[in-house]
Amino acid sequence: MVPSLHAQYIYNADENETNFEKSFTDDLNRNSSLKSFSFENRPKYIESCQYYQQVKRYIDTFEKDNILILLHEELQNDFDATIKKVYSFLGVNPNFTPNKEEVNARRKIKNVKLHHISKEPPTGLKKLFRFIVPFKPWRHSIMQTVENINIGKEETKDIPEHLKNKIIELTKDDTLKLQELIKKDLSAWLK
Repeated sequence: MVPSLHAQYIYNADENETNFEKSFTDDLNRNSSLKSFSFENRPKYIESCQYYQQVKRYIDTFEKDNILILLHEELQNDFDATIKKVYSFLGVNPNFTPNKEEVNARRKIKNVKLHHISKEPPTGLKKLFRFIVPFKPWRHSIMQTVENINIGKEETKDIPEHLKNKIIELTKDDTLKLQELIKKDLSAWLK
């Protein structure tokens, strides 16, 4: 979860550091009040992985019978059965077969600075670009082309054992509380 979140933060231009281990360590050591480009638009990695309070808030607001809680592992292990649970819960046609094509795969940014500039160009550059290319659809097309060239698919890599253990240590209490709340076995999250 945390490496995927790191990749998403880079894609969203909320993170500058491409090295996951350094980014995670910096994130652990940052002061909550610190406002820097890398951190101003997002919560800490560990805060994003602590689901108990998030799920409890939903249950308290909408009541447990109105919420279907599924785990990513359930989709991975038996997609068809899991999606039928969703359809049944929603009261829609259980015979519909969704497209199983992978979408929103983890993306690798080839040049992070270029990506950040394309996501949030400085005002002067934006004005210059508008002057050079006054037709908005052309500007959009050029920026989309730059983004497509600068992004590739990133293969999932195993994180170092010491980082994995640190993440488990920092999320263990929350995971155990969540397990009790949703009555699902989350022991695999602690391995």
